[in-house]
Amino acid sequence: MQILLEIPENRYAFFKALIRMLSFPKIIQVREAEQEVPLVSKAEFFAGLKESFEQMRLHQQGKIELRNADDVLAELEKTYE
Repeated sequence: MQILLEIPENRYAFFKALIRMLSFPKIIQVREAEQEVPLVSKAEFFAGLKESFEQMRLHQQGKIELRNADDVLAELEKTYE
């Protein structure tokens, strides 16, 4: 399935970074892109995934507090404004 989206320029970097965090989308063509967000390597992806699972384990044991998704998305949005 393909979806064609029109993203405002001031939100493009944020949207692209968000999509690249997911494993299933395949970016076929990007037009009028001014900034490229580098893809992470397979090793970096799995290292990040391992760290995420470790944080989940520590949270379940009550050793750390995790932020909710709304806070994370708000932070990402501020970063790419």
